[in-house]
Amino acid sequence: MVLISSIVILLTVFYTVLMGAYRKGWRQIPAFETTQTAPTLFVTVIVPARNEAQNIVRILNCLQRQNYPLGSFEIILADDHSDDQTVVVANSLGIANLRIIELAQIPGKRYKKAAITEAIKQAKGEIIVTTDADCSMNEYWLSNIVSFFEQTNAALASGPVLFDWEKSFFKSPANFLLTIQQLEFAGLVGIGGAALQLKFPNMCNGANLAYRRQVFDEVGGYMGNDNLLSGDDEFLMHKVFSRYPDRVHFLKHPSAIVKTPPSFTWGQFWGQRMRWVSKSTKYSDKRITAVLAMAYLFNLLIVVNLIAGFANPFYWALFALQLAAKIIIEYYFYTPILNFFGLPKLRRYIILAEPFHIGYVLTIGILGNFGTYNWKGRKQ
Repeated sequence: MVLISSIVILLTVFYTVLMGAYRKGWRQIPAFETTQTAPTLFVTVIVPARNEAQNIVRILNCLQRQNYPLGSFEIILADDHSDDQTVVVANSLGIANLRIIELAQIPGKRYKKAAITEAIKQAKGEIIVTTDADCSMNEYWLSNIVSFFEQTNAALASGPVLFDWEKSFFKSPANFLLTIQQLEFAGLVGIGGAALQLKFPNMCNGANLAYRRQVFDEVGGYMGNDNLLSGDDEFLMHKVFSRYPDRVHFLKHPSAIVKTPPSFTWGQFWGQRMRWVSKSTKYSDKRITAVLAMAYLFNLLIVVNLIAGFANPFYWALFALQLAAKIIIEYYFYTPILNFFGLPKLRRYIILAEPFHIGYVLTIGILGNFGTYNWKGRKQ
């Protein structure tokens, strides 16, 4: 009991300090203020796509509505062997600054990293901006990114991403599950931004990522992890950070938010999370893997103590200690992040989300590293 109690207390202190540090890091990120100046940088926006016929019109219309001069940016749609009408629909829009690259016409090239790499080879922009084909953004998104690069001389910038959906289409309990995803995902974005500010980068999102073309070439692009379906964002960020630790930043501005749909089915959810977690043992900085492992053990012991309490009520006291600490520190952590996203009311779901969060962390932690998943019709 003494040994188990000591381990529980140490892990609880670790988790509390970790989440407290992430909150501090998030609050330390400077709130970016854009400047209204004539653009000096030509930008290439790359949209990798596979079977996105139902989404491609929305994302391309969002890009056409940007208040950045049309003559100062181009859009490259990099189609990854779509077997629907993605390319046909995109071509039918008649967008002047749109170019389409089809990997099916390039022997031996497939998957998202190859799509982005081929697009960069043909890009004219000094700044490369990537997003996903199922995303949307407001008209100030691109000008905020360019202004950020001009003011900070960033080598790479990670931007905020938010789950968004038409809530009128979903009723309880489905809407509740989507809301829980929204809460959890906001926390992941917050952790990614905070970790960058603390000079301990861990995660970012390719749906809202920008970097200098020259820097991409300098670090060798995706070389070294191009065999993985996932990781087009995080591994690149780590490589750039290792070379330019003071020039990798998080762009903290509401107008820089990119919106993306959550997983609408359990199958989509598990597949997405397994894809994300599959990278956890591949990081070159093993401190990230160690932190993830410690957080996993903390959540695991919550369940272990709950079950062990039926044999000895002492373990229920440890369970209560861990759960209370988790709820308190996460409420403290989430508050400034949800305020940034304009979602302060989501704090009411933190307690309700705990069983969901603990259960999926424990399950995905195993399946993501030892199981297989399907993504865009492909198995990894």
